Amino acid sequence: MIEWLWWVLPLLGGGLLAGLMAGLFGIGGGLIIVPILFQIYQLQGLSVDIAMPTAVATSLGTIVFTSMQSARSHQSRGTLDFALLKRWAPWAFLGAALGVVTSTLMPGAALKSFFALFVWAVAAQMILSTLKKTPADATPKGQMPGYGRQALYGTLVGQLSTLLGIGGGTLMVPLLSWHGFTIHRAVGTAAGFGAVISLPAVVGYAIAGLTIDGRPPLSLGYVHGLAFLLILPCTLLMAPVGAALAYRLNGLWLKRLFAIFLIIVGVRMMLS
Repeated sequence: MIEWLWWVLPLLGGGLLAGLMAGLFGIGGGLIIVPILFQIYQLQGLSVDIAMPTAVATSLGTIVFTSMQSARSHQSRGTLDFALLKRWAPWAFLGAALGVVTSTLMPGAALKSFFALFVWAVAAQMILSTLKKTPADATPKGQMPGYGRQALYGTLVGQLSTLLGIGGGTLMVPLLSWHGFTIHRAVGTAAGFGAVISLPAVVGYAIAGLTIDGRPPLSLGYVHGLAFLLILPCTLLMAPVGAALAYRLNGLWLKRLFAIFLIIVGVRMMLS
């Protein structure tokens, strides 16, 4: 256990940045936490088949609480759509279960490459979103499709978010924006959706990893307890700060800088 203490500062720093990004963009922080944890586990000598699901599961563990904290901040400003969360919740649970099953069947190297490709796709979407104007017909409530399509949305977002350890906001914000939600309402609702997805996902990962050998010390299944305890206070501290900043900044250049950061993260993951 002592050797893990050398990684306290990177974990604390990653937690602070993840919390800030969670509140600011509604992304849950997994895009920050997963790469940091994966690199640490690789340097500690864990196999990729253990390192990647452990990074994903531990990230989701912190996202449960970070998303709740961020959602409360957005709720106080009236930008969290509870009706949408209620409709999507059962499908998100189904997607989370599918995500855990998929991750246990997918080789760690394939999961790592998929994460890197996804990060690049998110970076591209963020850059493109800063180059176009907000649709003139965007409304505070948004215009969603029929229930069948919403069920498909909830399932897919739940599965991909659980598979990648990202909490849902990374997919939800552009999806809701596409359907006419204002950016603040999209971010607020995505923050709430992160908690809906991550809670069942963490339970699934904890159970799935119980019989796996070679996990880090103080782990519950694939959830690494020590990393969780170090990262969580930092994300909880910074999530409200990010949420407050979301209402003060237009986010244009911040989005572009964050996209560049994600591109670098993707390259680093792919080369690991």
